[in-house]
Order: sequence, then structure tokens, then C-alpha cells
Amino acid sequence: MDSKTALEHERKLWCQVKRGELSLDDISVQVSGNFAYVTLLLSNSITLLSNSFVTRTRATIIFRKRRSWEIVHEHWSSADPEELPEFLNPIKDEEFLIHSN
Repeated sequence: MDSKTALEHERKLWCQVKRGELSLDDISVQVSGNFAYVTLLLSNSITLLSNSFVTRTRATIIFRKRRSWEIVHEHWSSADPEELPEFLNPIKDEEFLIHSN
């Protein structure tokens, strides 16, 4: 899937969220000279249409200090990919998103 299609899928998905809560856990910060990295676990409790679920995402964020700290790289991935609801899959569920606008 190209980035434009993926972004459109995400936009349509988030426009249908009825309620959401975020929490950050397992935050770790390591600093070495002008570089730092942060790892964390993001839990996202969402009600989308009539479906409620929780997703967990692991993140790694790399910072470099120049005048101030700036993000130079970040990576996000599902902590529980096997537990994601089917309708969140942009490839399997394009029809759901197109018809539910």
C-alpha cells in the first residue's frame, strides 16, 4: 500500500472515533552526549462506531541535541498485532471505510 492510500485510510478511521483515551507506560529515557533515545508503550482505548477496543503500540524515538532536542528518527509498531480488530486492517477492510463515510 502506498503512503497516500495509508494516510487516507487512517484519516477516515480517526474521523469515525467516538471516544478515545491514551496512556503512556514503560517510559525509558537514555542519554549519551548529544543523542538520546526514548522507548515507551502507548495504550489507546477507542470507541469506533459501535466497536470498543484497546490497541498497544511500542515506540522508539531518537533525539539529537543541537540548540535544543529534536527528533531525528521514530518508529512505531503494534505491540499486539494479532489482537487488532479486522476492520482496522487497511488492506482487508477498504470497503468498510468507503461505505461508512
